[in-house]
Amino acid sequence: MPRVAPVLTGGRVEQGALDALGIPSLVITGTADSLFPAPLVTGSASGLTNATVVEITDAGHSPYFERPDEYNAALLRFLADHP
Repeated sequence: MPRVAPVLTGGRVEQGALDALGIPSLVITGTADSLFPAPLVTGSASGLTNATVVEITDAGHSPYFERPDEYNAALLRFLADHP
């Protein structure tokens, strides 16, 4: 069984390759995420043409669990805007 770290860090997808798909992307981050800090996430997502970025205030690494109402609202808004 592969170890998690090499699997997570072993591949790389260039932003241009994602843009070429033409698929809208939703990037949700928590402002209190210490594992992947919000500025890192939003900075990376800003290079995507079709990305919508949502920062959930005071959420850590798991905003879907920590702030489910805000997370679900953001997801539902995105899905409504991109049928």
